[in-house]
Amino acid sequence: RLGELSILLRLVEVKFGAIEDDDKERLSQLNHEQIKRASARILTATTFEEIL
Repeated sequence: RLGELSILLRLVEVKFGAIEDDDKERLSQLNHEQIKRASARILTATTFEEIL
């Protein structure tokens, strides 16, 4: 899970720029399935909120 989260954090940074600490915390609370969904959503998301 930590490896998946690390990749998701990197994708978010590449797409949206620097991640606020509170958003990092929100992402760190995601479980395995939520990380998988967020990783797919990032492909079409136009805002950070759309990936959650």
